[in-house]
Amino acid sequence: LKFLFLAMKDFSPFNSIKDFYDIDKDWSQIQEKSKFKYSNGFYTYPLEIFVYHFELFYKWDNELNNYKKIIPENICDLINPQRLAFWIMDTGIVKDNGLIICTDAFTEWEVLFLIEMLKTKFNIQGELKINSKGFNRIFISLSSFYLLQDIVKDSIIKCMRSKFKFNNPFI
Repeated sequence: LKFLFLAMKDFSPFNSIKDFYDIDKDWSQIQEKSKFKYSNGFYTYPLEIFVYHFELFYKWDNELNNYKKIIPENICDLINPQRLAFWIMDTGIVKDNGLIICTDAFTEWEVLFLIEMLKTKFNIQGELKINSKGFNRIFISLSSFYLLQDIVKDSIIKCMRSKFKFNNPFI
Protein backbone atom coordinates (compact mmCIF):
# COMPACT_ATOMS: atom_id res chain seq x y z
CA LEU A 1 0.00 0.00 0.00
CA LYS A 2 2.81 2.39 0.87
CA PHE A 3 4.45 1.58 -2.48
CA LEU A 4 1.18 2.55 -4.24
CA PHE A 5 0.97 5.85 -2.37
CA LEU A 6 4.55 6.67 -3.30
CA ALA A 7 3.83 5.89 -6.95
CA MET A 8 0.69 8.04 -6.84
CA LYS A 9 2.69 10.89 -5.36
CA ASP A 10 5.41 10.54 -8.02
CA PHE A 11 2.74 10.61 -10.73
CA SER A 12 0.71 13.43 -9.15
CA PRO A 13 1.34 15.87 -12.02
CA PHE A 14 -0.18 13.28 -14.35
CA ASN A 15 -3.31 12.19 -12.48
CA SER A 16 -6.43 13.70 -10.98
CA ILE A 17 -5.75 12.76 -7.35
CA LYS A 18 -5.24 15.92 -5.33
CA ASP A 19 -4.81 14.73 -1.75
CA PHE A 20 -2.10 12.37 -0.59
CA TYR A 21 -1.31 10.82 2.72
CA ASP A 22 1.80 12.01 4.48
CA ILE A 23 3.37 8.59 3.93
CA ASP A 24 5.81 8.62 6.84
CA LYS A 25 3.39 10.20 9.32
CA ASP A 26 0.23 8.29 8.43
CA TRP A 27 1.67 4.86 7.52
CA SER A 28 1.21 3.30 10.97
CA GLN A 29 -2.40 4.48 11.08
CA ILE A 30 -3.04 3.06 7.61
CA GLN A 31 -1.55 -0.29 8.65
CA GLU A 32 -3.74 -0.42 11.77
CA LYS A 33 -6.90 0.26 9.75
CA SER A 34 -6.07 -2.33 7.06
CA LYS A 35 -7.68 -5.54 8.24
CA PHE A 36 -8.71 -6.81 4.83
CA LYS A 37 -6.70 -7.43 1.70
CA TYR A 38 -7.75 -5.28 -1.20
CA SER A 39 -6.28 -3.76 -4.29
CA ASN A 40 -6.13 -0.16 -5.32
CA GLY A 41 -4.75 1.86 -8.16
CA PHE A 42 -4.95 5.14 -9.96
CA TYR A 43 -5.40 6.37 -13.51
CA THR A 44 -3.19 8.83 -15.30
CA TYR A 45 -4.20 11.41 -17.85
CA PRO A 46 -3.74 10.19 -21.45
CA LEU A 47 -0.55 12.13 -22.05
CA GLU A 48 1.76 11.44 -24.97
CA ILE A 49 4.55 10.12 -22.71
CA PHE A 50 2.24 7.40 -21.40
CA VAL A 51 0.90 6.56 -24.86
CA TYR A 52 4.48 6.01 -26.02
CA HIS A 53 5.16 3.55 -23.16
CA PHE A 54 1.79 1.86 -23.57
CA GLU A 55 2.56 1.20 -27.23
CA LEU A 56 5.95 -0.26 -26.27
CA PHE A 57 4.51 -2.77 -23.81
CA TYR A 58 1.05 -3.57 -25.21
CA LYS A 59 -0.11 -4.85 -28.60
CA TRP A 60 -3.61 -5.49 -29.85
CA ASP A 61 -4.51 -9.19 -29.95
CA ASN A 62 -7.36 -9.97 -32.36
CA GLU A 63 -8.03 -13.37 -30.75
CA LEU A 64 -8.44 -11.83 -27.31
CA ASN A 65 -10.11 -8.71 -28.70
CA ASN A 66 -7.99 -6.79 -26.22
CA TYR A 67 -4.48 -5.51 -25.62
CA LYS A 68 -1.85 -8.00 -24.55
CA LYS A 69 1.28 -7.20 -22.54
CA ILE A 70 4.52 -7.84 -24.45
CA ILE A 71 8.25 -7.44 -23.99
CA PRO A 72 9.67 -4.79 -26.32
CA GLU A 73 12.63 -5.90 -28.43
CA ASN A 74 14.69 -3.01 -27.01
CA ILE A 75 14.10 -3.95 -23.35
CA CYS A 76 17.86 -4.06 -22.80
CA ASP A 77 18.03 -0.37 -23.71
CA LEU A 78 15.07 0.50 -21.49
CA ILE A 79 16.04 -1.30 -18.28
CA ASN A 80 18.34 0.26 -15.71
CA PRO A 81 18.98 -0.42 -12.00
CA GLN A 82 16.09 1.80 -10.87
CA ARG A 83 13.60 0.20 -13.25
CA LEU A 84 14.84 -3.24 -12.26
CA ALA A 85 14.31 -2.31 -8.61
CA PHE A 86 10.73 -1.17 -9.26
CA TRP A 87 10.00 -4.35 -11.22
CA ILE A 88 11.21 -6.45 -8.29
CA MET A 89 9.39 -4.36 -5.69
CA ASP A 90 6.22 -4.86 -7.72
CA THR A 91 6.40 -8.56 -8.63
CA GLY A 92 9.32 -10.08 -6.67
CA ILE A 93 8.76 -12.88 -4.18
CA VAL A 94 11.59 -13.91 -1.87
CA LYS A 95 11.97 -17.62 -1.22
CA ASP A 96 14.46 -19.42 1.04
CA ASN A 97 16.66 -20.27 -1.90
CA GLY A 98 16.31 -17.15 -4.07
CA LEU A 99 13.98 -14.67 -5.68
CA ILE A 100 11.06 -15.23 -8.03
CA ILE A 101 10.03 -12.48 -10.43
CA CYS A 102 6.43 -13.00 -11.45
CA THR A 103 6.13 -12.83 -15.22
CA ASP A 104 2.74 -14.52 -15.42
CA ALA A 105 1.48 -12.45 -18.37
CA PHE A 106 4.33 -13.46 -20.66
CA THR A 107 4.97 -16.43 -22.91
CA GLU A 108 7.80 -18.86 -22.28
CA TRP A 109 9.77 -17.26 -25.11
CA GLU A 110 9.30 -13.77 -23.61
CA VAL A 111 10.43 -14.94 -20.16
CA LEU A 112 13.52 -16.55 -21.69
CA PHE A 113 14.14 -13.24 -23.47
CA LEU A 114 13.92 -11.42 -20.11
CA ILE A 115 16.32 -13.93 -18.54
CA GLU A 116 18.80 -13.29 -21.35
CA MET A 117 18.38 -9.52 -20.84
CA LEU A 118 19.20 -9.88 -17.11
CA LYS A 119 22.31 -11.87 -18.00
CA THR A 120 23.45 -9.50 -20.76
CA LYS A 121 22.74 -6.23 -18.96
CA PHE A 122 23.49 -7.09 -15.32
CA ASN A 123 25.29 -10.47 -15.34
CA ILE A 124 22.41 -11.92 -13.30
CA GLN A 125 21.77 -15.62 -13.85
CA GLY A 126 18.11 -16.51 -13.98
CA GLU A 127 16.17 -19.56 -14.98
CA LEU A 128 12.66 -20.30 -16.16
CA LYS A 129 10.39 -21.86 -13.55
CA ILE A 130 6.80 -22.84 -14.17
CA ASN A 131 4.60 -22.62 -11.08
CA SER A 132 1.80 -25.02 -10.12
CA LYS A 133 -0.74 -22.95 -12.08
CA GLY A 134 1.37 -23.11 -15.23
CA PHE A 135 2.69 -19.53 -15.14
CA ASN A 136 6.18 -18.77 -16.45
CA ARG A 137 8.38 -17.08 -13.88
CA ILE A 138 12.00 -16.04 -13.47
CA PHE A 139 13.95 -17.64 -10.65
CA ILE A 140 17.16 -16.02 -9.41
CA SER A 141 19.22 -18.23 -7.10
CA LEU A 142 21.13 -16.92 -4.10
CA SER A 143 24.38 -16.90 -6.08
CA SER A 144 23.01 -14.11 -8.33
CA PHE A 145 20.69 -12.65 -5.72
CA TYR A 146 23.51 -10.91 -3.85
CA LEU A 147 24.72 -9.31 -7.09
CA LEU A 148 21.14 -8.22 -7.77
CA GLN A 149 20.93 -6.69 -4.29
CA ASP A 150 24.03 -4.65 -4.97
CA ILE A 151 22.64 -3.40 -8.30
CA VAL A 152 19.25 -2.26 -6.98
CA LYS A 153 19.98 -1.32 -3.35
CA ASP A 154 19.96 2.46 -3.92
CA SER A 155 16.51 2.32 -5.55
CA ILE A 156 14.65 0.07 -3.10
CA ILE A 157 12.30 2.10 -0.92
CA LYS A 158 12.56 1.55 2.82
CA CYS A 159 9.30 -0.36 3.29
CA MET A 160 10.30 -2.85 0.56
CA ARG A 161 13.79 -3.65 1.86
CA SER A 162 12.49 -6.71 3.70
CA LYS A 163 12.35 -8.44 0.30
CA PHE A 164 16.13 -8.31 0.23
CA LYS A 165 17.25 -9.54 3.63
CA PHE A 166 18.98 -12.89 3.17
CA ASN A 167 21.37 -12.68 6.09
CA ASN A 168 23.08 -9.83 4.28
CA PRO A 169 23.93 -7.03 6.74
CA PHE A 170 24.76 -4.61 3.92
CA ILE A 171 21.15 -4.04 2.87
